Amino acid sequence: MTTNGGLGLARRSLQVGLYMLLGALAAAMAFLLRFDFQIPEAILPMLMPTVLLAALVKGLIFHLTGIDRERFSVAQIQDLSAVFQVNLGASACLTIAVFAIYGRAFPRSVYLLDLITCSCGMVLLWTLCSAWAERRAARRRCDARPRKRILVYGAGDAGSMLIAEIRHNPHLPYQVVGFLDDDPAKQGTRVHSVPVLGPGREVSMIAATAHRQARPIDEVIVTIPSASGRQMQEVLANCRMAHIPCKTLPGAYELLEKAGLSAQIRDFAIEDLLGRAPVDLESRSIAANIRGKTVLVSGAAGSIGSELCRQIARLQPARLVILDQAESALFYIDNELRAGQSSLEVCTELGSVQDRARLASLFRQHKVDIVCHAAAYKHVPMLEAHPLEGAVNNVIGTWNLLNCSIEANVGRFLMISTDKAVNPTSFMGVTKRACELLVAAHASQNGRGTCCMAVRFGNVLGSNGSVVPLFRDQIARGGPVTVTHPEVKRYFMSVSEAVHLSLQASTIGNGGEIFVLDMGEPVRIADLAEAMIRLSGHVPHDEIAIRFTGLRPGEKLFEEIRLDTEQVVPTCHPRIHVFREEPRTRKEMQEWVAALQTLLDRRLEAPVRAHLKAIVPEYQTPLRKQPALARTPDSSPASSWAGNYGTIQVPLS
Repeated sequence: MTTNGGLGLARRSLQVGLYMLLGALAAAMAFLLRFDFQIPEAILPMLMPTVLLAALVKGLIFHLTGIDRERFSVAQIQDLSAVFQVNLGASACLTIAVFAIYGRAFPRSVYLLDLITCSCGMVLLWTLCSAWAERRAARRRCDARPRKRILVYGAGDAGSMLIAEIRHNPHLPYQVVGFLDDDPAKQGTRVHSVPVLGPGREVSMIAATAHRQARPIDEVIVTIPSASGRQMQEVLANCRMAHIPCKTLPGAYELLEKAGLSAQIRDFAIEDLLGRAPVDLESRSIAANIRGKTVLVSGAAGSIGSELCRQIARLQPARLVILDQAESALFYIDNELRAGQSSLEVCTELGSVQDRARLASLFRQHKVDIVCHAAAYKHVPMLEAHPLEGAVNNVIGTWNLLNCSIEANVGRFLMISTDKAVNPTSFMGVTKRACELLVAAHASQNGRGTCCMAVRFGNVLGSNGSVVPLFRDQIARGGPVTVTHPEVKRYFMSVSEAVHLSLQASTIGNGGEIFVLDMGEPVRIADLAEAMIRLSGHVPHDEIAIRFTGLRPGEKLFEEIRLDTEQVVPTCHPRIHVFREEPRTRKEMQEWVAALQTLLDRRLEAPVRAHLKAIVPEYQTPLRKQPALARTPDSSPASSWAGNYGTIQVPLS
């Protein structure tokens, strides 16, 4: 360790010395240029003191600004602005010092020449050192293991950064042959001395030429993080025609800020082919809303809840409370968060939103500021078979969490909803619509300043139990891939995008809003199945069959985005819309929930469905025989909940 410390100190001293020498040489050159290399005898006494002063002043300024600690080998074009700004400040300080000594007798043009020569000298120094580092890395690569000869698809910023990283890291197993780019303005140019060989559609011709020269292309790496799904499909099709393996960088939502690009290269995923136009990421307002706060995430071990935890953890909350009843999954997300954010206080709580006493204890213990409610049973067929459990967890659980949040004077309450809540035909959808009404009622009359809102979006790609992992498993088994109906369509979002926009919506809301995320165009599930089969290297309908099984109870052909009664209100974010409607009163909803709890305690399925339909009249119950209720010959006494939508009889015995 002492040896390494000594080498580091020697290297730092060498860098400081180089910058001081640069300042001195620039001042001397400014004098020579000003007087055509023939300095008058009257000016000559000023030369040496000025050179020494320049070395000291500029060396000090370069050190204070940190530019002398920049690594020469990774200097980029974007650093030129910083070079000029630092040199401008250094020359200004030198000018003040020289003027204080020599006054007006000092030739003024030397000041400007000194700024120009020092800036150009610094750029030249960085360029020479960078070239030297690249040559060293190239020599080490020649002695190392064989490299994959690759084409980089996309000559933009990400491609340029990847090239620079490959050149400066001799351990990366890549040798860049050239770029592909569909922009005509870039074709025929060079990026980091690497030629842009042509558009993507010419990859087959480029690969054939390389093969004839006995220098075949081994792989294509796509560096277009902001590409739409259609663009990525075209890119993949071009590479397949050339019979070249293809990998990609993650999309804009997945790119890690601190990790190197080369470490994030991965195979194509279905999410890439269904990707949408990139959304502007406004992280400042989200971070300001969360930084220093205690945030509780319910359903933290689920697909959406775990991504909420990941994104919130990066925004520096004071404490992150993660709540879930799934013990094993909660264990894994706890370990992940602690490994990724060592300074973050993570409080892992095993429990259910159905247990109000447990929730009240958590709020007293942790002094929660923000609640993100993602706990819900979500699988449509499962809840059709177990509606009572769905109502207890989704509706009563949300009611419990809402009331505990208001009693604890929580600042913001965000509930994750679904597009299946719009004109629901499934029991899952009607429970989530009821939850939206509960949130709106609390928001309108909680009286304690808790800002309650809900955000509604469609299917999340790759979430637990969703169609993408199901299709992936079926393809791995050799098929068939099962689709319910040839024309069924669904909205899809990546989980990272959905969560980011949900957090963005939480900063916009004033209470009572239902935010709906722009989910783009719906995707035909049969097309999704075919794309996944092709992505796995098989031919759909030939090597792997697609079988249509029919819609299941509660399913729709098309999902909807909003109700006819909801008023659309614009927001400051182009991808977030807000719907408003007249909320129910909290007292009305409290009576409705009390009646629902009575029905659930009695485990009366048909009345529970009818009770939900009373508050959600657009609910279309599935066309199937309901189980008959056991009745005694003499009718039991009954109480009733009379809302604005009819009267529901609730048996008391």
